[in-house]
Amino acid sequence: GVMLFIRLSWIVGQAGIGLGVVIVLLATIVTSITGLSTSAIS
Repeated sequence: GVMLFIRLSWIVGQAGIGLGVVIVLLATIVTSITGLSTSAIS
């Protein structure tokens, strides 16, 4: 999660604001699903 926000400015700089927002939202969804799956297994 923290790495996502450390790289946020670089992502927006490379992809632009619109695509950067899409990438960040997609990464947040994937991270959330992974966290929920991990806690469900434990």
